[in-house]
Amino acid sequence: MQQASNVGDTRKPCQIIRQVSGKPSTLKISVRDVNGRFIADNSVKVERWRKQFELLSNVDARPATP
Repeated sequence: MQQASNVGDTRKPCQIIRQVSGKPSTLKISVRDVNGRFIADNSVKVERWRKQFELLSNVDARPATP
């Protein structure tokens, strides 16, 4: 851990501390629906992401003419 700190690697010491503490990762990804409410169900989150990326990718590629 000291070596990682000496070379400026701040990520590695944090990883080591998490491993040694034995605590599981509690990372949760929050996703909101179109009305701003949080979505709890993972399958609904995936569907929301799919719809969002579909919306973003359906952009007219033709340049606007003045």
